[in-house]
Order: sequence, then C-alpha cells, then structure tokens
Amino acid sequence: MKIFLITSAAATFDPTTEDAVPQYRTFMEHILAALRENDGDVYYELEQNDWQLSDQPAELALRRNLDGLNETDVVVAIVVGPPTAEVEFMLGYAVAKEKKIILAKRVGEEVQAINSGVIGNGQMILVQFDSAETLASQLIISLNAPED
Repeated sequence: MKIFLITSAAATFDPTTEDAVPQYRTFMEHILAALRENDGDVYYELEQNDWQLSDQPAELALRRNLDGLNETDVVVAIVVGPPTAEVEFMLGYAVAKEKKIILAKRVGEEVQAINSGVIGNGQMILVQFDSAETLASQLIISLNAPED
C-alpha cells in the first residue's frame, strides 16, 4: 500500500538550523517504522529532505507533493494544533482525487469545521492519539479496515 504522509507541525523545527527537533524526529520515525512494518510504502517529504525544511522553490515542492499524492492509495495527515494551509490544501486535493484519507489529531484537540464536515460525509477517517504508540496502532487499524 502506498501511503502519502503529511504533517502540520511547523513549530517542531529548530529555527537556527531548520532541522527537525530530536523529539519530533523520534516520534515520526516511530510512526514511519510502524507503517513500513505493516507493508506500507511511505512517502514523507521531511524524511526525503534529510529531516530539514526544504529549500526548494514552493512551486517545485508543491509539484513533487502533488505527484507523490497522485501515486498513493491513502493519505495520512498528522495534525498537531491548527492545520497549516499546505496540509489543508493537500487534504482538499486528496478529497477531490477520492483518496482514502486518515486525519490524526491529539486527543482533546479541536477538528476544524471543514474537516469535521469531510469526516461526517465519510470521506475522511479521524483517529485520535496521546502517544506515538497509540497513533501507530490506530493508523494500522484504520489502514487495514475494509472499505465501505
């Protein structure tokens, strides 16, 4: 299964080095390992960029992400705090492309109105987590759930 992973956690970068902070990288490496152990072929832009913010022009990064999303079976969005414009755009694109979408939010965090509507329409699955272990297990369950 091809998985396109996106995250909304811009505050998880060191502003001086533009590297992912160690705790965030460890968290994401745990998620990536769990998905790959479940036979997932995962594309995650940050991992492709050696855990640094991309210095590519925005139009090239967007094209690469859209191409990657077009080739996937499922989109997993891990959103901590409010989603970024990039994540919202990619989720909208995934809905238009009729991709299976899993939105992961921390327990107790609000789901934005538009995403609530998409979840309510059955176009997106919501999973909630309080740790990397919980998130990994919830994602595996959601990825293996039969389609309606």
